[in-house]
Amino acid sequence: MDWYQNFLKWFTSRPRWMQVVFIVLLSVLVVAGFWLTDYQSGDSTASMVDSTAWILGAILKFGIVLLLIYGAAILLRRWQVGGIKKNNRRMKILEISALTPRRAIYLVQVDGQTFMLGATDQSVNLIAEVDQMESAVADPSQHFSDALIQAGDRLDVLPGR
Repeated sequence: MDWYQNFLKWFTSRPRWMQVVFIVLLSVLVVAGFWLTDYQSGDSTASMVDSTAWILGAILKFGIVLLLIYGAAILLRRWQVGGIKKNNRRMKILEISALTPRRAIYLVQVDGQTFMLGATDQSVNLIAEVDQMESAVADPSQHFSDALIQAGDRLDVLPGR
């Protein structure tokens, strides 16, 4: 299994276009191998082309190639989507509270710090760092509006303001 994992690591490190070309070439080689094993050297080429069995075999092999290409496309799509799911992002939107259609409050976490941001069509403003408000918001019976008022009171406390 070690060779398989090494091949998979090598294969996934290549660009997507190279992966597609590799799979298509491999599919063509497999179908050509099937075709060459069906060919008997004693038959003439003219009788082979005229044969109904040869035509049906060619159609079947062409269908196999199309299925292999379709399957490869599905696998590539899954690998592509799987690569996105990695949790390498430094910023997460934890919660959004829409005030009006054009105004909202965002709870954003960046590198372990949590911020409350107010956003409109024209600007985005820092309301407060939530880490400073943890004791105020820890009480679940407290309403969001009370926490927002307390965050507004803390605006004067933030550095750079």
